[in-house]
Amino acid sequence: MFFKMFPYTSYRFGDADELSFTEDLTVYAEVLDTLRVNDSFYVDYYIQHGERADHVAYKLYNNPQLHWTFYLMNPDLRECGWPRTDLQVLDQVKKDLPHTVVNTNQSMLDKMFVGQLVTGQTSGAAGRVLSRDINLGQLVVEVYEGTFTSSGEDITSVIGESDEVQTLTVYSAEPQYLSTKYHTYNGEQVDIDPYTGKHTTVDGAVVTPSQVSHYDYYRTTNNELRKIRALKESVIGDVVKAFRDAIG
Repeated sequence: MFFKMFPYTSYRFGDADELSFTEDLTVYAEVLDTLRVNDSFYVDYYIQHGERADHVAYKLYNNPQLHWTFYLMNPDLRECGWPRTDLQVLDQVKKDLPHTVVNTNQSMLDKMFVGQLVTGQTSGAAGRVLSRDINLGQLVVEVYEGTFTSSGEDITSVIGESDEVQTLTVYSAEPQYLSTKYHTYNGEQVDIDPYTGKHTTVDGAVVTPSQVSHYDYYRTTNNELRKIRALKESVIGDVVKAFRDAIG
């Protein structure tokens, strides 16, 4: 329904030889962008778990076809899409971050570079280093065989023809999606000393900040999408007409 309001234009898709006629998505009206900052035209709404856009449109306007107004009233929805269920969030973060993270409080400035093969001396697990975060003391490993032990072990890597053996002691291993993305203290994101896991505050106090995992971040970001602005029922008809006129 939404795209039927747009005028048509000629467009060549990909390597096609012929032009096609399609909706002109470059056309945009600022009607709703103006209204969404005026609190006399909108109400705040919190999307419940499992509610679809058409569900909310029916609840607020008795018309499920008006779901498109939520996207134009809320830029975050336009950018990120409708909020997902908790299960969908879990599936997505597992898909995006499928590897293993090993954590260390030893220096790895001169060892365990991207592309090196590493082997756990206790677990026998083996894999390749995909990335590393020196500030967090993390190696992201694509595991080929076995499972790195979560109780800590030495991992080794043999370097080229020199047969030099690099060793790093790790204190834990975990799925990448459950690994630390950043640390917070008093609600603020902070840096830590990767060797101690501590943070020094402005007044010199040494504290242990809270860990925020990638999964935590995905869930928080998704839940923030649930707080939206919706046009009041008393103005929805007039605003939709004004938007259609502007598009036309």
